[in-house]
Amino acid sequence: MNEQIEEVEPESEGARSEPREERPESEKVDVRREARQWLDAIETAVDRGVGTAENVHRSVLDLPFEMLSRAGALGARDQEDRLREVTGQTVGAIYDLVRDINHRVTSLATGLLEDRELGERAE
Repeated sequence: MNEQIEEVEPESEGARSEPREERPESEKVDVRREARQWLDAIETAVDRGVGTAENVHRSVLDLPFEMLSRAGALGARDQEDRLREVTGQTVGAIYDLVRDINHRVTSLATGLLEDRELGERAE
């Protein structure tokens, strides 16, 4: 049961025993195209999810207003309308921010992908 374990020195980046196999250019193009498609699909899915969450949020938020309105606890109709408007604007602003972040992340990822492509072309 006393097995000897052979220690292996990790290879440094510059001292690989086997050269790294280069992908053919057509395969690189396919990988880039697929990466862009994934980025687009993720961005679209997040946008749709945000839209769904916003709609649910607005529906849930409307319930207390309905109950308070029926009980006469919101005051005059113009006050109720103003409260609903401000609340709707707040919810909209929050989800607009989430959408903006999603688009910025997608732009950043696209930029990184393009930078990598430029670096590969320069090599």
